[in-house]
Amino acid sequence: MRRRTFLGALCSGAIATASTGCARRLPSSGSTADTTVPSTSTATTAAETTTETPVRVSLSGGPFTALERQPTPADVPFRHAVEFGSQPSPDGPAAVRVAVSNPDDRAHTVWVPHNEPPFPARSARADDGGELVLVTKTENADRVDGCWVGVARSTPTYAARTLDPGATIEATYYVVNPQGSGGCYPAGAYRFEATYAADPPGSGEPPESSAQYGWGFSLVSG
Repeated sequence: MRRRTFLGALCSGAIATASTGCARRLPSSGSTADTTVPSTSTATTAAETTTETPVRVSLSGGPFTALERQPTPADVPFRHAVEFGSQPSPDGPAAVRVAVSNPDDRAHTVWVPHNEPPFPARSARADDGGELVLVTKTENADRVDGCWVGVARSTPTYAARTLDPGATIEATYYVVNPQGSGGCYPAGAYRFEATYAADPPGSGEPPESSAQYGWGFSLVSG
């Protein structure tokens, strides 16, 4: 059995993008949200404007053939975005970069029911039962028999982060196969869906379910 441990070192510490090669430093701490940047950043300009249908981007060079980005709901003060970073390779698993930004002229607080913004969801299943998980730099992923595997970890407590006007929270997540699944990026459409709320009550209590909304993206393999 061939095993190789990955600690987030894509492109010697940078995320690879299809158009620009290696750019943007990866997180150096335990937080999944590695950067807070002004609205002029690449992540913010990549944020989706609200449309009637998702945006589908074709991919090549590996098992993933498409990324489908869900538009941000029109009635929330944030904008959500996702970019595909790289296909899996011997040097590291597939990568996506997710961002949530505040384009408003006043501060807003983004709330998630577990983990941390910008993207608290950690797993997705295809219709045929296949599963993929997201891990961060601080969570080891192993390359076993040529396939990247890992364990999705989740903190049970909710979190809230306040974004000043024009600020963005962005982070890199790595797409791997669950340990013990026996599959290697099996064909299917994998929907990663996260729950959010804007400006929860000042008491710190979770917002009512009616005040929460969903946002996510799909990765198509095969």
